[in-house]
Amino acid sequence: MENILDKNLRILFLVESPEKSKTITKIFRDAGYNNIIVQATVGHFTKIADGDGYFNTGIFPDDKFRINYIVDPNKKEVVKKLKEQVKAANLVMLASDDDREGEAIAWACIKFLNIPKSKYKRVKYNAINKKAIFDAINNAGDLDSNLVDAAHARSVLDKSLGYRLSGVTRDQIACKSVGRCQSPAVKLIVDREKEIIDFKPEKYIDLFLKFIKNKIEFKAKYIGTDKKPVKHLKTNEEIDAIYDDCKGNDFIISSIEHKDRAENPKPPFSTATFQQECANKLNLTVKQSADCAQKLFDAGKISYHRTDSEVFSDEFATELKLFVKAHFDNKYVSGKVVAGKNDENAQEAHEAIHCLDLSLTPELYAKESPSDLLTKVYRIIYNRTIATALNPAIIAQTTYTISNKEHKFVMNSNELRFDGYRCVYSYKDDSDEKENIIKETFDEKEKLQKCTFDAVPGETKPKSRYKEASFIKELKDLGIGRPSTYATIVETVKSESRGYCVVEDKCLKPTEKGFTLVNFLDQNFSDLINIGYTRDMETSLDLIAQGKLNYFDFLKEFFKHLEDSVSKVDGGSQLCPNCGKPLRLRKGPYGAFLGCTGYPACKYLMPINKKVDNKK
Repeated sequence: MENILDKNLRILFLVESPEKSKTITKIFRDAGYNNIIVQATVGHFTKIADGDGYFNTGIFPDDKFRINYIVDPNKKEVVKKLKEQVKAANLVMLASDDDREGEAIAWACIKFLNIPKSKYKRVKYNAINKKAIFDAINNAGDLDSNLVDAAHARSVLDKSLGYRLSGVTRDQIACKSVGRCQSPAVKLIVDREKEIIDFKPEKYIDLFLKFIKNKIEFKAKYIGTDKKPVKHLKTNEEIDAIYDDCKGNDFIISSIEHKDRAENPKPPFSTATFQQECANKLNLTVKQSADCAQKLFDAGKISYHRTDSEVFSDEFATELKLFVKAHFDNKYVSGKVVAGKNDENAQEAHEAIHCLDLSLTPELYAKESPSDLLTKVYRIIYNRTIATALNPAIIAQTTYTISNKEHKFVMNSNELRFDGYRCVYSYKDDSDEKENIIKETFDEKEKLQKCTFDAVPGETKPKSRYKEASFIKELKDLGIGRPSTYATIVETVKSESRGYCVVEDKCLKPTEKGFTLVNFLDQNFSDLINIGYTRDMETSLDLIAQGKLNYFDFLKEFFKHLEDSVSKVDGGSQLCPNCGKPLRLRKGPYGAFLGCTGYPACKYLMPINKKVDNKK
């Protein structure tokens, strides 16, 4: 440690957020390192400049895919201050997040803060505590060029596809925004709405047997016969036939089956499941839950919160097992930690989300928490962490089968026999937690008294509109986006400025404009805006990050595909005969025409029915 953290050196430790810088500064000061200055870049401080290149994107496919990155005008003062500190430092530690966006920020620091290679080290950590920070420093290395390439490729994809297709949709259907992840997400919402509109409900009838014992009414559902089991009945005639067949015969409890069901704790949180749980338990939007997680991470309370994984590191799993063994009655101690599957679409190798200090209970954290909401979110993460190392809950299930000739009715009782992990965590809403317990004693062969039929009509329902939580789950399952982008996708989709969706009764509902956009994209760009293509793009970015796919080869193929698709749309691939810039569909007082995108420097225009020979 001393070789790198020489206290005679002035060391600049660059992170992303100001809150994170406060937490890490305290770690260094408590460890006696007053020579380390922690500063925040305040996230990305560069942007791709508009105004030149491929359709004014600042991207140059013909020049080895050069990207015209500039300092964001809003961050000039931040960059000026950082440059001064870099000059004064003997060593710069690039400590942005351990993912491809964090690697891109580290790259930007080197390039725009003029840091020579001999002066910097790349530091990666997935938690903000003393051990994690100093372990990362001891293992400091170089920039990962593959991760940087993946981040730049993502920027190129998003901006070039967005600008190229947005130009077409803006001119032809007055929809100004198309995005690589945004538009397939809108399509999901529109397609679900179409399913709801086209849904044809089917009527059905559920038949129940009602009977009384010791002044208590019970109810059992009709399930058909052994030869013909049924879920629902269709007509009153069927019910009349069952009634006539049963009339005059006894209803007898033909069997009583007892069994215990183990209800295991669920795996720890990935980003998607965490955001779903915050929506279900706290009614938070995806953005709100993401903001809370960021604050808890920056304050050193939880592990890195952008992750596909539902598995703890071996080190933390061991620590958790020892903690549970020391603090819980032995009957609750599992001796193992529940783990989920690492998603095949996982972008990074982070572990699942968990609290960092197991001794910091939600009650203790509440004393230092800046808000009640952060306390509630921390409680969810803390308790879910603990629950993964506890024994299953045991549910005593009893199934009563009631027979009348060959007709059968079923009545179920579910009683919590052992709370297990439920002593700290519940996965369900309070309304779902009510046990269906039958306290009355019944015996096999017992004849039931005061039996009547109760026919309850119903009808099939269409799928529900997406709520934010279910929408995130769908995005994750389909491979659209990654943990760092879920909140952004949702916020973009429901953006008022775009006008493609609104939130109604907490559900995402498409507007007429959303329908118009999706229908147009389906008709003209179904090869670019679809779930499969978007998922494949994400996979390709992951392969670039892993060094398994060449950055330039990937982008060449992408731009060829993009231009081939646009060329099929009227005016999409036509070039101005005067200056060579693309022509675009315009509307004037005398109708539609094709105008040069170089306007006002080039004023070429032509009627819509004329074609230009680009081969000349």
